[in-house]
Amino acid sequence: MSGTGRETIHETLSFEHHYSVHPSRVFAAWANDESRARWCGLSQDGPARMDRMAFLPGGCDVIGGDTQSDAHISIERRFIDIQENQRIVFIETVMDRDKPLGATLVTVSLRGSGGFCIVALTLQITSFCGPAFIEACREQHRSALHRLGLECKRPDLKIVAEGPR
Repeated sequence: MSGTGRETIHETLSFEHHYSVHPSRVFAAWANDESRARWCGLSQDGPARMDRMAFLPGGCDVIGGDTQSDAHISIERRFIDIQENQRIVFIETVMDRDKPLGATLVTVSLRGSGGFCIVALTLQITSFCGPAFIEACREQHRSALHRLGLECKRPDLKIVAEGPR
């Protein structure tokens, strides 16, 4: 993928995952910096290289490439809206060194109660380097949602409140 600036394309991707946990556990996996680093990186093999983390409206995560092959990739995630146990909205800008590859507006909706949560994830993507960026977003977010489900089941996940059961 290279950001040539010549081919700008747009696409919307939607995912829905069902987890056998209370929505507060999913929210906690987002809200806890250590937890978020374990599941949200570029690699499937381990924690992300988080250069900066701030999970609050206006806050920003900066994620560096996790492996030798993607060490030049960086993601800046700026949180716009956070509603505990309900919704997270953020913008991601993906760079290859100093060239923008693309940007996404991401909405994460949490629904459910008791022992289940439905996570609906919608990405509105602008790619500056053609369809390869769109496909990379698709695969990265599928993988991250899988890892998020595993993270939610960790016994050491710190939760503020689980709400009514």
